[in-house]
Amino acid sequence: MRYVSATEAKQALAALLDEAQREPVVIRRQKRDVAVVMSMQDYERLTALHLDAF
Repeated sequence: MRYVSATEAKQALAALLDEAQREPVVIRRQKRDVAVVMSMQDYERLTALHLDAF
C-alpha cells in the first residue's frame, strides 16, 4: 500500500487510479490518513465480507 499527499493525488489522479487497480492507495492530508482509493473489485469484495458478517 502506498501513501500519497492530497496535493499529489490531485496532480496525478489518472496515475493514482491506475495504481489503485493493483493495490490500495492511501491519501494523506496534513500527516493524517483521510481516504483510500482502491479498485472496484477490492471494494466489492470488502463490502461483501462486511455484509456477510451480519
